Amino acid sequence: MRPLQGDASRHLATRSVTFAAGRWPIRIDTPLWRTVHGATEVWGGAWRLRCRIQLKRGLRVERAYTAVPHTTKSLLPIHCGYYPKVAPGFDEAQPGALPTECLAATLARLGWATAYVQSSESVFEKNEQLVANFGYQESIALDDLDAQGLRGKFDEIGYFGLEDRAMLGPLLKWVDDRAGQPFVVGVVTLASHHPYDVPAGFARQVFAANAKLNNYLNAVAYTDKVLGELHRAFADRGLLDRTVFVYIGDHGEGFGEHGLQQHDEVLYEEGVRVPLLIEAPGLRPQVVGGLRQNIDVVPNVLELLGLDLLAGGLDGRSLLSTKGHTRLPLGCWHRDRCLGELEADGVGGLRKLIYSFGRKPPEVYDLVADPGELQDRVAAGDVKVAALQPAIDRLLAWRDDSAKRYGGQDARRADALVGRVAPALLRPDAPFDLRFSRDGVDVVRLLDASWQQTDVEAGGYTHVRLVWQVLRPPGAAWTPFIHGQHGADVALRADHVPAEGSHPVAAWQAGDFIVDRVFVRPGPGIAVGQLDILAGFWRSKDDARLTARGSGLPRSADNRVLVGTLQVRKPSPPGLATPPATATKAALRPVKMAGVPGFSRGPLAGERPLDVAFTQPNGGAGAGAGAGAGAVVRLRRAEIIGNGCPGGEVTLRLGFEVARAAPRFSSLFAHLRGHDGRHRNLGFVPGGGKLPVDAWRAGDAIVAERAFTLADDWPLGQSEIFIGFYGPNVSGPGERMAVVPASAASSPGMARALRFEVTPCP
Repeated sequence: MRPLQGDASRHLATRSVTFAAGRWPIRIDTPLWRTVHGATEVWGGAWRLRCRIQLKRGLRVERAYTAVPHTTKSLLPIHCGYYPKVAPGFDEAQPGALPTECLAATLARLGWATAYVQSSESVFEKNEQLVANFGYQESIALDDLDAQGLRGKFDEIGYFGLEDRAMLGPLLKWVDDRAGQPFVVGVVTLASHHPYDVPAGFARQVFAANAKLNNYLNAVAYTDKVLGELHRAFADRGLLDRTVFVYIGDHGEGFGEHGLQQHDEVLYEEGVRVPLLIEAPGLRPQVVGGLRQNIDVVPNVLELLGLDLLAGGLDGRSLLSTKGHTRLPLGCWHRDRCLGELEADGVGGLRKLIYSFGRKPPEVYDLVADPGELQDRVAAGDVKVAALQPAIDRLLAWRDDSAKRYGGQDARRADALVGRVAPALLRPDAPFDLRFSRDGVDVVRLLDASWQQTDVEAGGYTHVRLVWQVLRPPGAAWTPFIHGQHGADVALRADHVPAEGSHPVAAWQAGDFIVDRVFVRPGPGIAVGQLDILAGFWRSKDDARLTARGSGLPRSADNRVLVGTLQVRKPSPPGLATPPATATKAALRPVKMAGVPGFSRGPLAGERPLDVAFTQPNGGAGAGAGAGAGAVVRLRRAEIIGNGCPGGEVTLRLGFEVARAAPRFSSLFAHLRGHDGRHRNLGFVPGGGKLPVDAWRAGDAIVAERAFTLADDWPLGQSEIFIGFYGPNVSGPGERMAVVPASAASSPGMARALRFEVTPCP
């Protein structure tokens, strides 16, 4: 996004920008609005509020949508003006991942101060690196609030932060310290994130009979109250005539309206329609019509600041000077699960298509006549499936084009997963000799098939790691597939691009070794019991398959290889944690760790006085089991290095031995607690962010160091360090890895690592 031109001197002296990315303000408490006569229907998350409102100042966008209903995927278009990668994971949060600079980086080059503020942990979903990628020069997060002693003054909410009001003081101090300097502040709220907590002192109301939905709506009301306080604080400082405010939601939430919960795969209105409010000096009250999306925020801010884009391009368009989009794409968090398209006909009509990749027929809704999306026009026979193919083709092209922007990440992934020598992870005790041939000539050999877990609930996820050796280029026409089969019935079909989407078959060359992790999800409606998983290669134009032959795994008569059998069980009741998964083999290593400080192979060197094991979430080894039984990670050493006195800097050093791969998205946390109950979160990613827990593999030794400063008023006497590991779907203590032996646990999923003495400073 460079270069820019405009009346920079005037705007830099008179304007600042604040983003507030929370959910919809239910009570319309912010000073942008006042209640008047005349009903307006306002959407937010999984509910619809009919209220009487009129703009007091600024504008409201009538129909704004997120591109992908997931926080990380939504924050990127809000701050950068272009689409995220429409695929799972956090590629956007890897160093050097973004194709162009974002708004904060651009304004920083022009002399603006920039900061990103939140009351949650900065390590969640690699948020710290994501914020750095956006170009923010400073960050205020939970660690900083802890260091200021705010945890004791504000309530903890959810499972990784404090109530949102805790960040207002540090945020406003940061603003005050930059008097006279233009600034941009990114603010993200926490309360309305699952599990939808509010602080104890907040006056809860009854908005809905459904308890979970009611919690969510109270969290939204609390969010609105906090944003109102922030706005009033700017007014008290005389900043309203020099500040642009953008209030936008990252996504909504589903509460079963269409059989879906939360947000990642909810392309119905409750998941993707978001609020978008903008206030700026001289901006007349107005309601902006047309189709709009979170990609439109950055172009709008640039126009308000009088800055013109001279080179490069953005996916969005200004709300002020352009009409709405004719079409907007939507994507799910998981790859090849669902895509959607919104299409305006130019005369007031609005259609939504939801494409589910063959898992069920496409759906089409008339959002004007049927805003609740209750009447599927395809099921009713009003729309023919064949007529939807051009729209489906557009969506697939959009998904592929958006991924190309992040080709640097694909190249790094391919470097890790594609090589010219056999990967070290191959099991010498289980050699395969399974070959796939074309016209009688062998082209691909399967060397290994290893599962993350083979016991999975319906609707859950697991993955199989396949290792391929390319004997001859198969040709671009061939695609690898996975089938799930109950008896004679194929219950699951999935094609995929190998090496986590980075190395299509068209790029395979003789001599390549390819590590291919394939995610498998038995759908929520699938029958419980055994599900055979078969793999092979097919050609779409004539439905042909490469011929399978050889030994090592069973083969079917139709050229499929049985790579494993899953035991599918009933889903856990709502609110209960998923039963543990049993890993049968370490999965692939997604990052190169050799040479990273703190990483080695084999047992830890030197003394190992501890032996505390952490098992799969809710998967303790059982009463009386040894500390190593069922372990994922074992803590063997813990020490404090440095001057343990108030105001002094110390380093926590932990030594781990890895017994088997942790589930994807697992993470380490550490807590510091004083004898008076004072608490500080020391969450971090070891190796300076280069040794994430879900990259640890069996046989690894990890030395994790976390430097921190004790608060000036930290109590003298004994303090303690507790550590633990969150599982892949964090929803409270039940999703932490269990501690074995139980005597080492101070609370569920949290082990006492060490005690140390805090003494007066010399």
